[in-house]
Amino acid sequence: MQRSPGWWGWEACGLDEIWKDVPGFEGRYSVSNKGKVKSLNYGNTGQSRNLKPNLKKDGYYDVALADSGKYRYMRVHRLVALAFIPNPNRKTVINHINGVKTDNRVENLEWCTPSENTLHASKNGLLPQNTPAQIEARKKNALLAGASNKGRKVSVETRMKMSIAHQRRKQYVI
Repeated sequence: MQRSPGWWGWEACGLDEIWKDVPGFEGRYSVSNKGKVKSLNYGNTGQSRNLKPNLKKDGYYDVALADSGKYRYMRVHRLVALAFIPNPNRKTVINHINGVKTDNRVENLEWCTPSENTLHASKNGLLPQNTPAQIEARKKNALLAGASNKGRKVSVETRMKMSIAHQRRKQYVI
């Protein structure tokens, strides 16, 4: 049986995991290069404890960090990037290189611009695809756009009648 390199070595002991303070929460929270977050004084007990990340509907993990009696919900990938990845060009978005939103290891993250992030998602097939039914619905709605009857959607036939009535009204304006 062939095993991956390091299956029993440093990784198994956790010795390759590096912890740094979370920027803005120095001395209270740390984040690791493996994407873990821990409280350094959990419940004011003086003991450290790993925080359980919450998986959000959009597929990203976040954690709740206490700040002056209030909780701030922070994305785990952002905490890792802020602590470990230099950002000299002041880019605002963090890209998951392999496209897996839950893989928050430092080697899988990079700073990028919103357009670079969208381009990466497009090249790697990560953008949601429209079904033929969704495309048809959009075409139909495009025909209906701009015409309204007290906020209700109107049919193409009704829209044509409204247009004719509007044109007639313009003819009689003195």
